[in-house]
Amino acid sequence: MTSRAKAEAVSNDPVSAVSVEREGAIAVVRLARPEQLNAFTTELTRGLAAAVTDLHDDHSVLSVVITGEGRAFAAGAQLRDVIDRDLVGNLAYNREVLDAFQLVADLPVPTIAAINGFALGGGLELALACTIRIASVEAQLGLPEVKLGILPGAGGTQRLPRLIGRSRALLLLLSGRTISAQVAYDLGVVDQVVPPDSVLSVAIDLASEIARNAPLSVRAIKDAVDVGLELPLSAAVSYTERKLEILLHSPDSREGIAAFLEKRDPRFGGQTR
Repeated sequence: MTSRAKAEAVSNDPVSAVSVEREGAIAVVRLARPEQLNAFTTELTRGLAAAVTDLHDDHSVLSVVITGEGRAFAAGAQLRDVIDRDLVGNLAYNREVLDAFQLVADLPVPTIAAINGFALGGGLELALACTIRIASVEAQLGLPEVKLGILPGAGGTQRLPRLIGRSRALLLLLSGRTISAQVAYDLGVVDQVVPPDSVLSVAIDLASEIARNAPLSVRAIKDAVDVGLELPLSAAVSYTERKLEILLHSPDSREGIAAFLEKRDPRFGGQTR
């Protein structure tokens, strides 16, 4: 990694269990409690929220990769903590997790989940909040909350059916099955399955490929899809048309077209005017 400045800023926070490293315009967010399978303790949840909040305001970041250290991407909540908290405490905890994952979903740049191992419960819900999911062939994924007398409370019941459809989502949600990466790919839960030792490098390569494109276009496309999925089709198309108008006013649109015609690499500035 070429820069660890932001990683140091996050890791110096005593409540943080998350590190952030930079490779050019790419930020790699690591859940860094491998001994706990990167379970979403309050400390890890707050560390993730703090890291993502910093990235949201950093316009030099053009793509984000999220991964876990050790054997897990993330393994959900620590059940002993759930037992020890009262109802008010558990609802407050769930709200923190939900808000942290929404911060990930709301990042204006694409996020890629590099699923290096177990992604269970909240771990899979975090992956579902990302734009794209790349999984190790050895990864195991699932939403087992139904077996525990609860439900996925951090967005899984809503993001999963939007991703793979109602029936397939309910199959996973109601059975609580843990599935392999290949089955997850077949269902459309993940977008690519790769060897275990290459999951992070493949995710970073994809993030770099995205970052080479026009930054305003990347942000506009992500926003148009995210917003448009919640709108009727005609309204979504109109929203996209307004995004196009903004892009056509930008210097990057002329630069991109000129570079194509002149058979050279574009030099995007990322400025609206």
